Amino acid sequence: ITDYGAVIEMEQGIEGLIHVSEMSWKKPKHPSKLVEVGQTVECVVLDVDAEQKRISLGLKQLEPDPWTLFTEKYSPGDKIGGKVRSITDYGVFIGIEEGVDGMVHKSDLSWTAKVNNPADLHHKGDDVEAIILSINHDEKKVSLGIKQLWDDPWPSMMTEFPLGRVFEDAPVVSIAEYGLFVRLRDGVEGLIPKEEFDEIGAAAKVGQNVKCEVTSLDTVDRRLFLTMKSVGAERPAGRPQKKYEADNQTGGTLGDLIKEKLGKLDLK
Repeated sequence: ITDYGAVIEMEQGIEGLIHVSEMSWKKPKHPSKLVEVGQTVECVVLDVDAEQKRISLGLKQLEPDPWTLFTEKYSPGDKIGGKVRSITDYGVFIGIEEGVDGMVHKSDLSWTAKVNNPADLHHKGDDVEAIILSINHDEKKVSLGIKQLWDDPWPSMMTEFPLGRVFEDAPVVSIAEYGLFVRLRDGVEGLIPKEEFDEIGAAAKVGQNVKCEVTSLDTVDRRLFLTMKSVGAERPAGRPQKKYEADNQTGGTLGDLIKEKLGKLDLK
């Protein structure tokens, strides 16, 4: 056994090599994790180089290719369930079938939470559902989306989540250094910034229900903010905006925002 494979005695004086990449359909491990010296194995002859007197063998070819099984079972648009296997700066990898993972890019995690770090919303081992967005057969890659489980809520956000709306029992779905993400309904999360915590917020845990109020809708970056302070109390007119609130807090269109900016210019 070597770092790159295992040498198999086929007949006396004739040996072949099973390269580590031909041992398993899964991510290659060190050959010593799969075979041991003296073990009798069944394998497939992949190639015979008569000139170099080399024989290439394979172990994984005796089992069905997980990718083939996956593509026969699933198509884009199908819903899948699985566990989060790993998290990177750009997305979340979900185990779909044995030997096949799919990736949810951070832009496809939520309609209403701007996700800079996917670990703010999901953790390794979480059970999640997602929609298959695309299947790349050449590179054997699967693109998934979690937010696509629900319709885009933004066309009706101002009506459904007006400023001042109170939620009595919004469950905490994730805790980040800068605040709490709470679920307002399926497909809609909001952020309670750390500076808007009350005593309960400071000690909140994932799964706990909290009382909060909508304070800001950012229709450009598609973010929804809430507070736990003085929930339900009448807000003073002209309340100063917090540093995390968008300029278009009132939910105006992009055109309104441009007109407002142009109106401030001295065109003389």
